[in-house]
Amino acid sequence: MFERISQHVYIKAPNGYSDRPTIGYIKGDNLSLLFEAGASKYHTDEMKKDLERASLPYPSLVALSHWHWDHSFGLSEWDVPTIAGKETNKMLKKLSGLRWDEESIKERIQKREEIVFCFEMMKREYGDTRNIKVVPASIEFEKELYIDLGGINVRLIHISGPHSRDSVVLYVPEERILFLGDSHGKDLYTYPWHFDINEEDKFMEEIEKIPYDLIEKERYMEELKSLDFSIAIPGHSESIGREELFSLLS
Repeated sequence: MFERISQHVYIKAPNGYSDRPTIGYIKGDNLSLLFEAGASKYHTDEMKKDLERASLPYPSLVALSHWHWDHSFGLSEWDVPTIAGKETNKMLKKLSGLRWDEESIKERIQKREEIVFCFEMMKREYGDTRNIKVVPASIEFEKELYIDLGGINVRLIHISGPHSRDSVVLYVPEERILFLGDSHGKDLYTYPWHFDINEEDKFMEEIEKIPYDLIEKERYMEELKSLDFSIAIPGHSESIGREELFSLLS
């Protein structure tokens, strides 16, 4: 379900079973924006039912935080203008030309172009990974995109960050809310780490072993500090306050 957390902002909680992320929904007087496209048709169908139950209109726009599959592979299921940062869209265009049968994904894992964790989560989400369909967004931007939804404004900001260099955050200045996507997290693709679906309880232990790029993290924190927010909404965990976020990153 979508939970209302302020006058204009709603969130749908993440689901760790197949690594579905937090979904943001901002309702303006004229337009509504969904932040994150979802992981699959199954995920987007669930979102649409939840919006109907909450008497909320389907989004007028859908925007992405970054290219990773759990945030972007539902993009083809939204028949509205879709938005991504230029670097995110570049990656989605590349992914749209790949094969998604299990053997092809395993080959990319061997080349370190994909990771075991995402493969296992894709199998849970899709059952048959051949059902994956990747499309790029219809609108792309570089540094920042400002959108007036009517009575509420949002800013999509390419902030980079330690998790993925294409990361975009969604800032709702009037309500001092910042959607982080996964931008504050560890880089799961650059550094080698171990994941075994049969030892899933050790996931966080393994994540802790991955180092941060300290230079990138410091630069990222400086950009965050320039934004006046009181609530930060991560991609895969509960909302936290401003000071708590900076404490976690320190």
